[in-house]
Amino acid sequence: MENTVKQRLIKYLAYKKKGRNKFEMEAGISLGYITNLKNSPSSTILVKILNAAPDLNQQWLLTGEGVMLNGGEVVKSDAGRPFFGSLPVSAGRVEQYPDILNCQPTGFIDIPQTHGAEFFFPVIGMSMKPTIDEGEVIGVTHIDSYETTNPDRVYMIVTRDNERMIKRILHYNKEEETITLGSDNPNYPDSTLNIDLVVDIYKVVFHMKIETL
Repeated sequence: MENTVKQRLIKYLAYKKKGRNKFEMEAGISLGYITNLKNSPSSTILVKILNAAPDLNQQWLLTGEGVMLNGGEVVKSDAGRPFFGSLPVSAGRVEQYPDILNCQPTGFIDIPQTHGAEFFFPVIGMSMKPTIDEGEVIGVTHIDSYETTNPDRVYMIVTRDNERMIKRILHYNKEEETITLGSDNPNYPDSTLNIDLVVDIYKVVFHMKIETL
C-alpha cells in the first residue's frame, strides 16, 4: 500500500505513463520536487498539482482513502510498480542510460513482497555477485539522506551523466563530500565518488531472478 503523498503521486504518474519531470513542468513546480517530497505539499503546490491532474482524487492523494481517480474509477492493484526493462542498471559501472524520470515503463510488477519498491530495473554486470547476479531484477526506493545509508545494504546510485550502478556505500565523508563505493565481487576494487556528481540514491529493497517473473 502507498503510505505517503509522494508514493501515491508516483503511482498516479506511473498509471498515467507520465514522467515526473514532464508533470512538474506542466504543473509549474520546480524540477525534482516530487523526488524530494517528504511531507504533504503546501496548499499552493497542491493546487498546481491538481490543476495539472484534474482526474486525480485529492482525498486519495492526501490520505490514501477512496479511489485514485475522480468519478469513481478504481485503479486495479495489479497495475503494480513500474518496470524499466529497457534501462538496465550496471553492476559494473560501465554503461550509461537516459534519465528514468523522462522514460516510460515497459511494464509493471505486482508481487506482495515487492510493495516497498517504487521502481524495478534489470541488472547487468558482475560486480555484486554473489549477492545480486547479472539478469536479476531489483526493486528500489528513494532515500533522502546519505546519513541513512548502511554498508550492509545495496544501493542504486544515479549520477549526473545518467550512469546507474548498484553498489554498497561503505562510507560517507561529510567533510570531503564523498562516498566510498564497494562491490561484493572481490575482483572489483572500491572507488570514491564526489557527492556533487550524485543525482539520486535508491535503496535496493528487493531482487529476484527474472526467470521467475
